Amino acid sequence: MNTNENSDLNEDQKFVDFKPWLETENPYTGKLWKESFNLDGMGVNLDDPNLQTLQALNFESVQILWMYNKEMFEKAGITDTPKTFDELIATYDKLKAAGHIPFTIGGNALSLWSGQAGWLMRIYPDQYFRDYVELIKSKPEDYTYMPNIDDNWKFDLSDPYNDSRSKVSTNELRMYQAIKNKVGPYKVEGNPAWREVMTNLKTLFSYAPDGFMGMSEEQAYKLFLTGKAATMVALPSSYWQLPKDFADAEKTGESGGVKSFDFGFFNMPSMEGELVQAPARTIHIYTGFYGFVKKNAEQTALNVDFMMYLTSPEGYKVYLEAVQNSKDASLNGAPLLNDIELPEEMKKTFESFDAIGNTEGLNSPGNVLARGLHDYQPSVQSYIGLISRYFNNEIDVDQLLKQYQADIDAKFEAMLKERKKELSDIENPERQPPVRQ
Repeated sequence: MNTNENSDLNEDQKFVDFKPWLETENPYTGKLWKESFNLDGMGVNLDDPNLQTLQALNFESVQILWMYNKEMFEKAGITDTPKTFDELIATYDKLKAAGHIPFTIGGNALSLWSGQAGWLMRIYPDQYFRDYVELIKSKPEDYTYMPNIDDNWKFDLSDPYNDSRSKVSTNELRMYQAIKNKVGPYKVEGNPAWREVMTNLKTLFSYAPDGFMGMSEEQAYKLFLTGKAATMVALPSSYWQLPKDFADAEKTGESGGVKSFDFGFFNMPSMEGELVQAPARTIHIYTGFYGFVKKNAEQTALNVDFMMYLTSPEGYKVYLEAVQNSKDASLNGAPLLNDIELPEEMKKTFESFDAIGNTEGLNSPGNVLARGLHDYQPSVQSYIGLISRYFNNEIDVDQLLKQYQADIDAKFEAMLKERKKELSDIENPERQPPVRQ
């Protein structure tokens, strides 16, 4: 199952811990199982003392980028894909003048939180707050400090992976402390950087179709698929999936499908300005979250044996052929497995998607504040209500930030408790909090 969709079971350690099994031999390769994986790409450091258990295996990758209708661009006189946010808006103005919907995206509650709209709400604040890591990085006295990593780290804005977990450790308690005390980028109200990025995001979403706030991602995709909208955010899997979907009457709403068109991809256009610290990154991560519920020892052994087979060259070949022959499945990105072989066309296609950096999985302001306080659901619900009112011109940007800051402050302690933390923990962030049930 996908363990990331079951946070309560994760917290209660109800899933099989793969960590000890990685040190055993995979009978389908004759090597230690851990040698089957690109552990760096998966964000797994088996020597990390904070990695107590590994309840999910993420041996796939995904990258968020933009997909566009090449024919629609050409008819509107657009010869280049946008590299900056201003160029993106200028492109949208041309598409709108030509009578097209410039941009389609889901705007319902699910999309605004964990879906496509939520992706953009996290990606763009990252440009303004890259120095967050200086505030929450582990200090030598912290329980999270890892000398083999942290002793040699230096802040470097030119490196889009400078703040990745493989290069520097951060202390979650210092992040909570910054939110509570409203320090630097973790302060929303009155912060000119938050004001600017939220203003830009409102401009971006103004090019979505009328009524998009209630639209599902399936409905938004249909507008692109049927040639009514010019751009959307997408995954590399669209390279193979879109041609299948052109012929899918259920997805297009048309008997026999629709006429296909040429399409292409471009990376996140960067916002620019004095407050911007670095070019845009994207969500380019390990994914999968495959795990098994703990049962008896015999069943666990069978489950792990299956995973060992699937992640071997022999087993993955079977899986890959099934995906290629499917009408409704495609690989999201290059697999993070060693020794496997991809078809040459697929390999070249994945390599063509340039890596521009990753924002996912970091305790950055963009991840923990941009769409609800750290995924705490009462705060997420408040955020969705506020952002909907903001996009519908019922409140201005300053009212948005003021009301959202008040909601963060009001729900902060409850969010901590849900994560089994107390206010006393953040008073001494160098100490490891006690384990609470």
